[in-house]
Amino acid sequence: MSLHNPTPSLNDRSSRMLFEAAIDAMLIADDAGRYVDVNSAACKLFGLSREQLLGRQISDFAPPGFDFNQAWETFQHQEQSRGEFQLVRSDGTIRTVEFAATANFLPHRHLSVLRDITERKQAEIENHRLQQELEQRVQERTQALEQINAELRQEVRDRRLAEIELNIRNNELQTLCQISKIALDVPSLQSAFQDIVEEISATTQYPIVAIELYDAAKQMMQFVGTKGIPSADPSTILEVPVSQTLSGTVVATGQLIVKTYCSTESKNCDFNQTLSQLGIKTFICIPMQMEQTILGTLSLAHLEVVPVSDPFLTWCKSLANYVASLINRKQTEDQLRLQSETLQKSQHWLNQFSRQAPANLYTIVQNPDGYVWFEYVSAAAEIIHEISLDLIKHDASVVLNQTHLDDQAGYTEACIRSAQDLSPFLHEWRIVTPSGKLKWLRAASQPERRSNGAIAWYGVVQDITERKLAEAAVWKQDEMLRKISEQTPGMIYQFRRYPDGRTC
Repeated sequence: MSLHNPTPSLNDRSSRMLFEAAIDAMLIADDAGRYVDVNSAACKLFGLSREQLLGRQISDFAPPGFDFNQAWETFQHQEQSRGEFQLVRSDGTIRTVEFAATANFLPHRHLSVLRDITERKQAEIENHRLQQELEQRVQERTQALEQINAELRQEVRDRRLAEIELNIRNNELQTLCQISKIALDVPSLQSAFQDIVEEISATTQYPIVAIELYDAAKQMMQFVGTKGIPSADPSTILEVPVSQTLSGTVVATGQLIVKTYCSTESKNCDFNQTLSQLGIKTFICIPMQMEQTILGTLSLAHLEVVPVSDPFLTWCKSLANYVASLINRKQTEDQLRLQSETLQKSQHWLNQFSRQAPANLYTIVQNPDGYVWFEYVSAAAEIIHEISLDLIKHDASVVLNQTHLDDQAGYTEACIRSAQDLSPFLHEWRIVTPSGKLKWLRAASQPERRSNGAIAWYGVVQDITERKLAEAAVWKQDEMLRKISEQTPGMIYQFRRYPDGRTC
């Protein structure tokens, strides 16, 4: 083949053999972009026969939107072009090809060499996908490992915190048990405060501990128990105005205070020279609160800057609240003891009075089911009924069954009437005591209906036997005089002189 042939062709045998034997698709186009010659590899690539392919334009196999004219003009101007191209075959399938094109390799003839790289591209895409998937899995595995490591680190921290909190809780329980033992072993809480602060100091490792009680009337904080605070007179209780101490602020606000001090910072809690000389660097003050009432404060101080953790603060709050409960319990016990002593004195006086007076003070209750019992009965009941108080309190029927047979109906009717309309119970009746004595009794009581439906009578029973006997004697004497006067023919009279000189 001669490049100077005015009619370019591949008619010489060697060129044709090379052209046909090439494994890459080779296509020759004219200046209009129509194929004028193709090899067998091109027919296979395009899926068309040689006859079907010749005369077709390059644009016939371009994807939609491909600007053939612009691309062809650029190609002819540059004379060389390389790249990739999406080849749309006649059956609609798309093949990715790698091309190398040369313009005017023969006059007015343009050579394109195409190589099908569809499988390679798919392999590259698959390889890229697999690479991305691998990277994603590696990233996920890395993230999972990082998450596991983070969780393990958090678990280690949580376990350490749990161990710390458990140790604090154990110390808390031991301290509370020891404080309870101290409180139980002493007659008054006042004498136990010093032992309590010693125990708190030993357990918390804080060398300075104070329990202060709040005196609202005097507006003073009373140091009832101290550890590590020098005192000129240990027998006296140190009192400090509320306005001069941080504990007073805690009492006023109800909020705990945690402070650390540097060496140059002034300390508001240093209300006197003694504390100023202690060199406190860590200070904790917690309100001792019972329900809504603040009884005082528990203060802990250290001469070094000590970290104060939340579990430790919780522990200190528990200690403060427990001491507050002890104070409240002791105060309640003292009040109950005083009330009990007063009640015992009143009961003794009432029993003595009841024994001297022929009257039985009582409270008798009738339950909704009809059961009757004595809620209270005074000592005079033993004298009147000749039955022990214990037996009367245990079984009210031993008293009620003493009612004289002839008076039972009237007594029962009076009880029913009083219960029905809650009217005062006023009645006189006779009883027969275990010794056989016949006694007259008079009862006066006021009924009251309780919230559970029971009726309680509060009243007094008097022994009026002597009065009844006197009345009977007077009646008998009057009856005798009446009979005598009826049988005597004259006037009978009674003359009386009063102390003031009057006569009748």
